[in-house]
Amino acid sequence: MLAQSVSEKLVAELSQLVADPARVLSAPAVLDRLSHDFYWYSPILKPLLVDKKADVVVQPVNVDEVLAIARFSRQYEIPVTVRGAGTGNYGQCVPLEGGIVLDLSLMDRLEAITPDGVAVCQPGMRLATLETEARSKDGSCACTRQHWRELQSAVS
Repeated sequence: MLAQSVSEKLVAELSQLVADPARVLSAPAVLDRLSHDFYWYSPILKPLLVDKKADVVVQPVNVDEVLAIARFSRQYEIPVTVRGAGTGNYGQCVPLEGGIVLDLSLMDRLEAITPDGVAVCQPGMRLATLETEARSKDGSCACTRQHWRELQSAVS
């Protein structure tokens, strides 16, 4: 974790890189929530990751913002951890060295479904939304059929 004044400067500079500065998050509870997934399911990972936390979370909404954040982090050698929905169980979205969590959840649009059935999605699109969109176009999300059956049987 960075010192408080450095974190404040980081937030200020990152706020210049996105259209809405409200998408640069630094509240401690938010940092804690967005710095973790379900790693605590593992008794091995829990003690290793419990105290890991980002210094700041940025929620870009387009490729230009992602690139600006990536260039900034490279210039200042700030680690970046990319986060999708945070549904992993192995600490994939846990920032091991602090820095920036790049939360892609707001980049959640389906850009196209090609005639041969390939979905072109932004990285934050949720699978359930993709499935709904595909069905509305007389298709389905083939890669998740078994997954959804497993989820449905687990819920019922």
